[in-house]
Amino acid sequence: MELRQKKQKRCQDHETEMAGDWWDHTAVAAASKLVVSLVVGKRTHEQTQALVTDARRRLRAGHLPAIFTDAYASYEAAILEAFGHRYPIRAQGRAARSVLRWPQGLAYGQVKKHYQQGRVERIEVRALYGKARLKHILS
Repeated sequence: MELRQKKQKRCQDHETEMAGDWWDHTAVAAASKLVVSLVVGKRTHEQTQALVTDARRRLRAGHLPAIFTDAYASYEAAILEAFGHRYPIRAQGRAARSVLRWPQGLAYGQVKKHYQQGRVERIEVRALYGKARLKHILS
């Protein structure tokens, strides 16, 4: 509540409806610090999907990057949707359908900051997919 009041103090009367939690969603190349994609807006699944899809579109065809994100839940689904491969499943007596699978070679890890009293207490790095590749990158 106090944070909202501070934001509203900085806004003109006609701007208070738009005041809120806005993010700079960025996809950055680790080696060069090149910004591959940037999406500004509220932190939603749609914004996350837009960032990952745009980054995928800007990468060389067939390139599977090593991706690190924070622990926001929408990233994994957005990455799977943008980079995943559809495989057909044919079951006896059933209509054909496909399943979306994580592509072999795509590495994904999460970097989660744990806070205590407003300060970072520790940083946890979790390798979710492509663990061998991520271990090599982190070493």
